[in-house]
Amino acid sequence: MNRIVLSGLTQIALGAATGFPYALAVTDADRLRHAGIKAPQRIRQFHLDLIIMGSLVAMAGTAVPDMPRWVAAPLVIGGWTNALSFVPPALAPEAEQHPVYRSAVAASFATTAFAWVALAAVTRRRLRAASRRTG
Repeated sequence: MNRIVLSGLTQIALGAATGFPYALAVTDADRLRHAGIKAPQRIRQFHLDLIIMGSLVAMAGTAVPDMPRWVAAPLVIGGWTNALSFVPPALAPEAEQHPVYRSAVAASFATTAFAWVALAAVTRRRLRAASRRTG
């Protein structure tokens, strides 16, 4: 089993499970607020980001077998941290203004961007090597 695919599928599963609180955010935001969710719209972002990033990570793990660890680790970490970055402002919207939160989000985005660019470069290099071998 490919751990990258497993991580992506786990994100998708959690994203599917967050469909329930997302439905509450749409139909009964007051109930979520009573449960401590101060910004219910962030639940939608969390829900969608988990599913989207999970799908992309699972696809990448399938499309590029034997991904180098230096690419796989930031890809998986970034996939999770990007989605999880919507949780603090759901609980405390003022968190978005905190320098630690902003730095963490910037680091997450940088990690994810690096991973996707690196994955494209690794794939390109592999395709070039394969085309040279086949003529």
